[in-house]
Amino acid sequence: MVSFTEKLQAFLSLTRFENSFFGMFSVILSGILSMEFFGNGTEYVTAAVVSIFLFMGSFSINDYFDHLVDIANNRKDRPIVTGAISRNTALQVAVGCMLLAFLISLKLGEFVSLFIGFNKCSDRYSIVAT
Repeated sequence: MVSFTEKLQAFLSLTRFENSFFGMFSVILSGILSMEFFGNGTEYVTAAVVSIFLFMGSFSINDYFDHLVDIANNRKDRPIVTGAISRNTALQVAVGCMLLAFLISLKLGEFVSLFIGFNKCSDRYSIVAT
């Protein structure tokens, strides 16, 4: 039986929590450096929480789609490769995190929420000119 600590470690690895946390911190830092944080702190904190869930969801969906590449490259730092998390669980985490990001972003306004929703949906189908 897998312990709670092992499951937590696998979840943190899947979502690259440390990277996601620093992404959240960068939103707060940008507000402080632009001198807009004070007076708009609630919006910046809300945006920071939205960003952490977007990062966590993006890392999870990346592992979901790239599992064969990760296996071929012997990426033992990926929980899907090691079997610590199933692909289905990774997909559920990704959808859950992105849904939370979208719902929390509603507090920032409809335009922001629509942008986040459209941006995440279009990532899979975007065309990049090289």
